[in-house]
Amino acid sequence: MGGLHIEMAIQNMIGKWLASSGWTDIFLKAGVATAGRCESLLKSSHVKRTRYAHEVSLSVSALYILWNEAYLADVNDTMESLEAWVSRRCTDSAQFLY
Repeated sequence: MGGLHIEMAIQNMIGKWLASSGWTDIFLKAGVATAGRCESLLKSSHVKRTRYAHEVSLSVSALYILWNEAYLADVNDTMESLEAWVSRRCTDSAQFLY
């Protein structure tokens, strides 16, 4: 097997793990992909598109973890809600909005 076939096999295996996790629902609700395209991401029908979907979901997950850690570190004494913290941070820093 060549590199492409190995990547397809790995993506197909990851798709089987993600099949009932709600991963495709996230793409549907975000309007990133249609239902048929989400199913093709699980089956690795299109290698480049599937790779990109995994990269995006991992990047968003990493950013969420960092965002949550910053929230917990910043409001450990105050009982500020997450929504209030986000709006305060957005007004303090233009980069935080992005």
